[in-house]
Amino acid sequence: MIIFRTLLWQWDVTNKGITLNEKSNLFSDKQTKSFSFPFSAEINEDIAYKLGLINLDNITDYESKIYGTFQIDNNFYNAYLAIDEIVGDLAQITFYYGDEVLKVFDKELSSLNFPVIIAPSGLAAYAKTQLGLSWPNASHQFVKVLRDDLRSNTNYEYFERFLNNYVYDEDATSWDFQVNSNETIDGVSVAVNRNIMAPMPYLLEILKVGFAEEGLDLRGEFIDNEMAQKIIYVPKNYMERFSSSQYLNYSFSNYTSQTQNGSQTLNVYQQTHTPNTIGSYAIKIKVNMSNAMAQYFSLKITQNTVVHYEAFSQNTQVNIDETVDINILDGSAFYNIVVELRLVQQSNSIAAFNNFVYEYKEANLNLFTDAYTLSEYVPDMKFRELFNTITSWFNLKADYTDNAVYLNFVDNFIDNILFNNKSHLEAPKHKRALNTNNLFVLSYLNDEKVLVNRTGQTYSETDVIDSEIEPIDIDVLPLKVTENYNSITAIYPKDEEDLMFTMYNGTQNGDNVAVNSVNGKTLRLDNIYNSFWSKWLRYRTNSETYKDNFLMHQTDELNLEEGIFKYNKHHLIVSLRKQRISTEHYKVSMTTESF
Repeated sequence: MIIFRTLLWQWDVTNKGITLNEKSNLFSDKQTKSFSFPFSAEINEDIAYKLGLINLDNITDYESKIYGTFQIDNNFYNAYLAIDEIVGDLAQITFYYGDEVLKVFDKELSSLNFPVIIAPSGLAAYAKTQLGLSWPNASHQFVKVLRDDLRSNTNYEYFERFLNNYVYDEDATSWDFQVNSNETIDGVSVAVNRNIMAPMPYLLEILKVGFAEEGLDLRGEFIDNEMAQKIIYVPKNYMERFSSSQYLNYSFSNYTSQTQNGSQTLNVYQQTHTPNTIGSYAIKIKVNMSNAMAQYFSLKITQNTVVHYEAFSQNTQVNIDETVDINILDGSAFYNIVVELRLVQQSNSIAAFNNFVYEYKEANLNLFTDAYTLSEYVPDMKFRELFNTITSWFNLKADYTDNAVYLNFVDNFIDNILFNNKSHLEAPKHKRALNTNNLFVLSYLNDEKVLVNRTGQTYSETDVIDSEIEPIDIDVLPLKVTENYNSITAIYPKDEEDLMFTMYNGTQNGDNVAVNSVNGKTLRLDNIYNSFWSKWLRYRTNSETYKDNFLMHQTDELNLEEGIFKYNKHHLIVSLRKQRISTEHYKVSMTTESF
């Protein structure tokens, strides 16, 4: 049987002639959602109710995705039903199923639930403490990175070339982060911005926070790998908070007052700002609250009778990352700016779920902020894109349980594969092709490459035609670590990329520099190949591809996570296409690679 279930209803689609498509993630650089081919369903009263179609005669509003569980015979999968289009009284429906449909995969990294970090003794002191910690005890670091290009930016002519510049003070006989100050130069007060701070999240922390949104712990060989624990993401942006007497960085913690909304008691949180100079002001808003916390959510920024910002929702997750600009052009219009947040009554502090920065924008000394969130310093992409890149980089296999996701190395997995005898599913007219001429090309964004054929790593592409080349594009840029200005550390590239990484292994002789290697392991592509890809590609370059078609009883299972034995050889399944042709049988098209 094939049934889609939600908490409120179920839909038996066994007899709809559905064709199911499944592809092993082992053979792809992107995790692939299993899916059905679209099929047409007549919109009767029952289907309209299940799909949430409003106004059956003139459908104007409906959810394009409905999440639930997909039962295929004796197997159950996380799934969603997608309404592709509606034409007349027919709806085009596609089912997507498997752990690859988790909602977090479609979230922007900046919308993940990173907490607000508060540095009570100031950022420089907090960052210094971080340097002595490692993941998972630290979520991020402040690694020294050469970024010479910033010296040409406005306000940074005195910048001393390094992000997170940590120097030895001979007078104090200690290491400290450089601070910025106003100094008198040639009789003129000048903002001297020597240092720019940039929080750099651990790669594993971003993955941990993402899967935590699904209630999943992060476990497995990759998580326990020492080198993986040292990998740091280098963001494009950095901290800027320019000095002004009109500056406030704050988070609402406990309510200011309470009010009633019908039978609901609402907590009211309020902050008043009083501008006193003509010019431009900004209020940066960062709110990340679960649907439970934001059962009732209202946020307003007002000034006299003007509403500069307004947001309202009920019973849904709230994620806001916006900046509200307020221009005051008339000295007679210094009305108070009021920020007011309303939530349904709750007794706990909400400080970790909101942050506001009020500032006068026309200042030029970059002071260190003492409250921030890592959501401002993660890649500008969705969680799925990051996850695909990381699993491709380290050749990882993801396995899901009810409370955890295990990231293990494929090179280790293939040593312990179970092979089930499926000789009874052999087809007389199967197709077979040799892969022994194939050349796999692993590549970084900086054009570093590793070529692999059936003998192992090679250094030539001669005598290989295009159809025999299998590219494995790893869209990351490990930063070069070399000596510049008496420091050996990472160099920010002239051509920046979305995913730039380096490694931090604690301070080196007191300095917060990046390192090239951790216990002899580096991010060089040849090391990545030897450590994580060599066994798998040796198998791939000495395999045969089989394609066959056959009938299969619904009690007979083909599991992409296990191997099979057919045609007197061991195989791994590359892809499956199963069409339900009766209540008991499938017509199957299958591609495998012999082991």
